[in-house]
Amino acid sequence: MKIDAEISLEEIDLKFYRSLQQFEPCGPENPVPVFLLRNVSVSGARTMGAGGGHVRFQARQGSRSVDVVGFNLAAELFTLLETQDALDLAGEVALNDWNGQRKVEMRLLDLRPAAKTAPQAG
Repeated sequence: MKIDAEISLEEIDLKFYRSLQQFEPCGPENPVPVFLLRNVSVSGARTMGAGGGHVRFQARQGSRSVDVVGFNLAAELFTLLETQDALDLAGEVALNDWNGQRKVEMRLLDLRPAAKTAPQAG
């Protein structure tokens, strides 16, 4: 998976989402940017969808948290959480506009145990 940039939870807000809209429209020649969040903890994880294959949770770094939704990633998340305290998440920043409330969230595309150190350029 191609990661476009590493960000922190502090950066994910409505202003950041609006800045990303300047790069639209997205499509095959201009894909939606994928961001990496390193070393986040997970709280409130719960399955959703008819088969329970999707998941919603809060990613936390320090005092900051952001809602995350992952489609077809519930089993992978819960398996990792059995042995991991922190995860690295890759996903898209999106706007959830539901029931009159607008909230910026991350749409999870992939996850892994948190890397112990940053990868070396090479």
